[in-house]
Amino acid sequence: MRLTTSIIIVILCAPAACNKPNTVPSKLEQERNFMKLIEALRDVPVKGPSFGAPVRSVSANSATQAVVREGPAIVPALIAALDHSSWNHSVWIVFCLRELRARDAKARIIRLKDEEWSARFASEPHDLTLDMLIETYLRIISEQPLPTDGEK
Repeated sequence: MRLTTSIIIVILCAPAACNKPNTVPSKLEQERNFMKLIEALRDVPVKGPSFGAPVRSVSANSATQAVVREGPAIVPALIAALDHSSWNHSVWIVFCLRELRARDAKARIIRLKDEEWSARFASEPHDLTLDMLIETYLRIISEQPLPTDGEK
């Protein structure tokens, strides 16, 4: 009797489980979402208080918070976006990588610093905000302890 009841319950419930929409996004959907979030950073103006130096004190906003909420999974997409980002966009990408403590981005950010000083952004108006963010990121990463095998 119990076996028959269990089989009937499974038969009645199985179609409902099969008809549920897939709640786990596919890799392609996730990548599209990441690109949408990263593109939203492009439109955020770099403005904030300046305390005498040609540097803006930038802080979190809704676009950066949405990116950071994605966690470490978005880091490779952020790193890739630095290959073609404007100065303004680069500021917010580095800001997000800093907030994420993205150790994997270190080599690309060092390369960005070299690109910045070799006139990559010469045709764009900018100050030293990106340079300050890069320096802050590098300091934070160098102070961050390396993950142990259990933390990876």
